Amino acid sequence: MQPSADIYDLASLTELSEEAIGKVLQDRYNGDRIYTLVGDILVFLNPFKPVNVYTEKEFSCLSRPDWSGPVAVGNEVGSSAHIYTVGTAAFNLVGKDSTILISGESGSGKTESTKLLLQQFVKMASSSQLNRTRVAECLLAANPIMEAFGNARTVMNHNSSRFAKFVSLGLQGNALVSSEIRTYMLEKSRLLSATEDEGNFHIFYYMCLSSNSFFKDVRPLGPLSLISNAETLGRRYTDLEAKATEVLDAFDKLSFTAQQKEGVFQILSGLLLLADVEFRSEEQNHTVCPSLDPKSETTFKLACKLLGLKGKDSRRRLLKTLTTSKLKVNDEDIYSLFHEEKTRVVLNGCIRAIYTKLFDWIIQRVNDILASTGRTDPGTRVRQIGVLDIFGFESLAINSFEQLCINLANEQLQLFFTHHVIQLEQAEYQSEGLSWVEIPFEDNQVTLNLFLERPLGVLSLLNEESSLASGTDESLYNKLMKHLVDKPKLQISAKNPAVFTVNHYAGAVTYTIPGMVEKNRDKAPENTMEVLASSKLKLLTEMINSHHGSKAKAGNGKQQASAGLQLAVQFRSSLDFLLAKLRESQPFFVRCIKPNRDNAANSFDQEYVRRQIHYCGIAEAVRVRQAGFPVRCTYGELHLLCPVLSFLYGSGRLESDAARIRAVCRQAELPAEEVAMGKTKVFMGVNASRLLAKEERRYCGRVVTCQKVIRGWLQRRRYLKLKAAEIERRKRAALALPITPTAPPPPEELRKSTVSVGEEGEEGAQVTRSETVLWFKTTQKDQIMQTRGYETWFHGIITRNEANQLLGSKNTGSFLVRVSNSQLGFVLSFKSRNGVRHYLIEQLERGRFNVLGEKQVHSSLGKIIDFHKANGFRNCDVRLTTPVGQPDKEPDYEELLCNAPAL
Repeated sequence: MQPSADIYDLASLTELSEEAIGKVLQDRYNGDRIYTLVGDILVFLNPFKPVNVYTEKEFSCLSRPDWSGPVAVGNEVGSSAHIYTVGTAAFNLVGKDSTILISGESGSGKTESTKLLLQQFVKMASSSQLNRTRVAECLLAANPIMEAFGNARTVMNHNSSRFAKFVSLGLQGNALVSSEIRTYMLEKSRLLSATEDEGNFHIFYYMCLSSNSFFKDVRPLGPLSLISNAETLGRRYTDLEAKATEVLDAFDKLSFTAQQKEGVFQILSGLLLLADVEFRSEEQNHTVCPSLDPKSETTFKLACKLLGLKGKDSRRRLLKTLTTSKLKVNDEDIYSLFHEEKTRVVLNGCIRAIYTKLFDWIIQRVNDILASTGRTDPGTRVRQIGVLDIFGFESLAINSFEQLCINLANEQLQLFFTHHVIQLEQAEYQSEGLSWVEIPFEDNQVTLNLFLERPLGVLSLLNEESSLASGTDESLYNKLMKHLVDKPKLQISAKNPAVFTVNHYAGAVTYTIPGMVEKNRDKAPENTMEVLASSKLKLLTEMINSHHGSKAKAGNGKQQASAGLQLAVQFRSSLDFLLAKLRESQPFFVRCIKPNRDNAANSFDQEYVRRQIHYCGIAEAVRVRQAGFPVRCTYGELHLLCPVLSFLYGSGRLESDAARIRAVCRQAELPAEEVAMGKTKVFMGVNASRLLAKEERRYCGRVVTCQKVIRGWLQRRRYLKLKAAEIERRKRAALALPITPTAPPPPEELRKSTVSVGEEGEEGAQVTRSETVLWFKTTQKDQIMQTRGYETWFHGIITRNEANQLLGSKNTGSFLVRVSNSQLGFVLSFKSRNGVRHYLIEQLERGRFNVLGEKQVHSSLGKIIDFHKANGFRNCDVRLTTPVGQPDKEPDYEELLCNAPAL
């Protein structure tokens, strides 16, 4: 049985359950195999530690420009579970746009996977050009800025993306010619409601805690409520200084002017101060009126100054818009006073609106730069690669409007994912000429209808209530009770008017109604925006007055007026655009999984992972794949996978790979219902593939047994010949007769055909160690002692690996001479520029020596050393330099020092 850690494709599992899938993922995770496949779907397990799988070797192996096929058995690239494999398939796709969907819950590694893909695309594109393009440089530089302004530290993830992004790259051939970034659903509520254990957007901490001189000049002083946990949270930013500097450098790389960069942080400082402004209620003319708290007058004044509202008149106008509402009746402006609580709501809405417009302006500025630097050839089609980094399914302690939108998006993408998996299966069967049987699957269309139906879906009712000036959370609850109480997948009760529960495909989520209507309105008072539009700060007026600032690019490419447009409407428009892009392109899926809640390395929570396996759709994808024939490969690939059976049943009698494989399946008696022959591929059930593998192993075992017996017989014959020759040689030596060589040197042609000239052969042990010791003591010991003695370079019977260890860390030219452990003789081992080389030393007549492959004959081993110190070698431009002596222990030639036994 194949070890579960070696199962790189979950579709090959015989046991289909979330527990079995989790067990395979755990075994692979424990072995640092963080990528696994489900057919052509990639599953990524966040290791929370450095893993050496993104080296230049992996990139060059998996980013080949000549590969664009599907995942297949036997394909070096396709059978590798890696993020680079997905990127290569998308990059090399011809004739169609491609989109990579990266999903998973917070902390599962979506953002890092996106960055790895973008870096891969840039590198693959630039490898075909003389220089990296300006588009590529700007695209990579945008990442630190997007993370700083859109990511935050949460209880689940220290670098959680609080927005979704879709990065589109335009390619002509392999050249990167354009790029565009679209963002969705920035979690602006975090700006004013981050808990003590969580953080605001990173940029506030970079600005207020960094020692960078630029930030020191722009940040406000004193404790600030927006980052009240700055001191505590700041200690967790181990890389804060580096990240802060990286953001400033990114602004420079993207050609933001000094005035624009200063303006960005001036606005941020103004927002920090504006959030600290307090109001109080006081009675005027028998009416309770909100007014500025005297303790906040200085703060309010400084905030207005930073936002470009200079002078008492400007401050008075802004304060009036924060404390009163304006209604036009018969061409006359009617003002009404807010109560203190409403004033805080208006101020918070103003802060969120400014930050959102700043975020949108930065993204649009990046897109403008990307558009201006791109260079396209009008005569060549631009193909698009899209990378979508989107929130995973969320079920928190308190779920509000943001979680509702996030989970709706995941619900929609899950339906697309399931349909895509089934469509892929159906398309492959049809292309191979096989009949297709409909496969039932878990359909979540009912849940989507609950949200999206008009006019009585959850979103429609929410939008209707948000568009009414008198709309409240209570009336929203009443409408849900009236129209949706009997709908499937929804639970709402008269006993608790504050919540309702939806049964999503990933599980039940309870949503909190209070605050939903106001969050959906997402609208700062128009009169407040009018005052800010008159600011002396050029960047602020540009943000507000520009259509880029006031009309968010919601993903559909159309300008949408912000007035009266609820956030849910913008979100649905973005989702429709996204789905349209997916349907037009070839999708690739990356499912990111978080192995534990603590973001800890080497920790795998089986139950926690099982839940993600379910709502990521991995179990459903495996089930769909296994409902048909999960094992499939081309005839040629299967021929290579079972060569013994193919040789036995097909070789010499059948012409094609297909004919041979048909014969193999027939002779192996595979169940007919588990095998289907397509035009180019063979499809098999798991049981049939295992039977075939078992049959191959059975015959392989027989072949190995035959080889073992024959090799043993051959070596025995050779040994007996050598032994007889050695006995004869020793008898002649005892009688002082001329010595004949034990084994004459082979002809030059034979020598070159067996081993490289000079290199020691690796045919395995030809003589035993005791025989080698006997040979040395009786024929070599006295001669070596008489000529040079035991030099520092002389070693006993050590192996090639032991010689490699002694020489591996030495300088080029370091050397030693050892007694061969595989045949009777000596070996010269030395360090070359490319590693360690081992040259066999032949013993000729009359006690002379010769290095195999060299012309010169020498009278002793010492003479060999002297010669090659001065002259080097014929086939290796290295001269011997420094002898390598014994390791720090007794000499390894101790066993050779005792007196030789008598013959």
